[in-house]
Amino acid sequence: MINQEERSYLLSYSRSILEKFYGVSDVVDDFKISDHAFLKKRFGVFATLYNSGKLRGCMGRLLSSDPLFETLKYCLINSATSDSRFPAVQAEELDSLNIEISILSELKLIKDIDEIIIGKHGIYLY
Repeated sequence: MINQEERSYLLSYSRSILEKFYGVSDVVDDFKISDHAFLKKRFGVFATLYNSGKLRGCMGRLLSSDPLFETLKYCLINSATSDSRFPAVQAEELDSLNIEISILSELKLIKDIDEIIIGKHGIYLY
């Protein structure tokens, strides 16, 4: 779905979003939407935060009517501040946080359960 350069960019951009949110930095990574067409597309996304290998927060959207760059920002900030399983991430933790971004492919209607690959596909029931 995205290449290695885009992956690196997303992780760098994600960290800069959190640093700006927590007031650690005024600068958001040089973010040029026009240089990255995939950022304008609408994807579901999950942002997961780890500290010392332990889950610290996770928030996401299965579907989004917003471009990826906006959905990602929303999920990152909410992962850090609104995951009810954990107290909010503190600014002092930022340097030790690992960020995992999961971009979801478009939902696809299946006709047979055998089309599901365990460990690869998610399931959305409605």
